[in-house]
Amino acid sequence: GLYDVAAEVGFATAMLKHAVDRKGTRPLTIGCFKLHQNRHFVDHGSVILQAHPNFLPSVEAFHQFNEERLALESALGLPCWVTEWQRIRKGTLGWEGKYPDGDEWQPWHASLAPLYHQARLGNFFWSLMLRPSYLKIHESLRWLNGVFHEDGAVYSLEDARAIAADPRLQLAERRDWPAW
Repeated sequence: GLYDVAAEVGFATAMLKHAVDRKGTRPLTIGCFKLHQNRHFVDHGSVILQAHPNFLPSVEAFHQFNEERLALESALGLPCWVTEWQRIRKGTLGWEGKYPDGDEWQPWHASLAPLYHQARLGNFFWSLMLRPSYLKIHESLRWLNGVFHEDGAVYSLEDARAIAADPRLQLAERRDWPAW
């Protein structure tokens, strides 16, 4: 793989222990890419489970993720938050240097928002501001993350309405690449 997992877990554990020593009464968590990775940190001060299922390939994959989440919450007695999610992406995830298929380069929160509401799964966005992905597949080939342009317009009114669970929400929509 691309990463030395043992070294990453060791570093993250050391950082969490450092934070625990200084946290006061604030609850601490650590951002895990996969749910099961939280098990490495609960004995070191993490009290909220976290995961980043950015690009689930299907509705069925969401339900599988949610079942895993419920089991882990029950086993550990801790709540779980999803800290980054963007869309159903059936094609390539983009991590291996392949650009997403078709329109999968753009946000589509509406593909998952109703499922998050239905599951009553705590979630928030790593980035609400619309921005290009940090991965550069090619200098001009990136995908978009986020919901809002800097001026408050949304990239997709459908997404904003789905996230807010308000089909009548009125916001300016602008489907332009952000000026970064």
